[in-house]
Amino acid sequence: MQKSAVIYWLMDEAGPEGAGLISDSVDGRLSVEEWNRFRQMRFPKRRIEWLSGRLAAKKLIVTCVPDMENVPFAQITIANSAAGAPYARTADKILPIQLSISHREGLAAAAVSLNTGISQGIDLEWVEDHPVSFYEDFFTADEVRALGEYAAKQRAWVGSLMWSAKEAVLKALGQGLRMDTRAVEVLRIAESKGDGWGEIELRVANMENENWFGFWRNQGQHVLTLAVRGAKTRPEIKQSG
Repeated sequence: MQKSAVIYWLMDEAGPEGAGLISDSVDGRLSVEEWNRFRQMRFPKRRIEWLSGRLAAKKLIVTCVPDMENVPFAQITIANSAAGAPYARTADKILPIQLSISHREGLAAAAVSLNTGISQGIDLEWVEDHPVSFYEDFFTADEVRALGEYAAKQRAWVGSLMWSAKEAVLKALGQGLRMDTRAVEVLRIAESKGDGWGEIELRVANMENENWFGFWRNQGQHVLTLAVRGAKTRPEIKQSG
């Protein structure tokens, strides 16, 4: 029997308290490269979100990646590829993991897979409604029709979940919002199970023969989604921290 892939995930509060910060004192938490970038950021909200995402990723890495449990945060750098996808490295190597980070309105989340044959994207969204023009621009015609059947309050939740799922898929592809969001279609949203995760049936244009697994969970006023590409069977999702 083939062993299921494992996706590790972690969520943390963004901001000075949740990130364990006092003012701008981040000694021991950032590498020199990260510290230099952090200092160049002008806006407090951006600084807090960027920093919280990095710290969530590092907390997850030292918890679930072999031989990393005793590595100081300052010796881990979370960098970005030319396409914008995050990756982790130490002074002498790039870690052989798949990493995804998200932050939104007071929360930060990270996901890691130790299986380099799969990729995943994690995304946090604040539940809010949008004008019809937003859905018409970024959703497929079938998705727009489906949303039209909901009352405003429920539409805000479903629309936010759909949008988050699209972003999670684009992160798993390493594309981000450079790719047309209508290339990703949410076909079905199943109720959450005992582990708190519900399933999302996805269709990705020109990738009909690839295995995609989608998941969602409520986090208060946020919705969290996870998209996994390339797993042969339903992956196991393990919370860390």
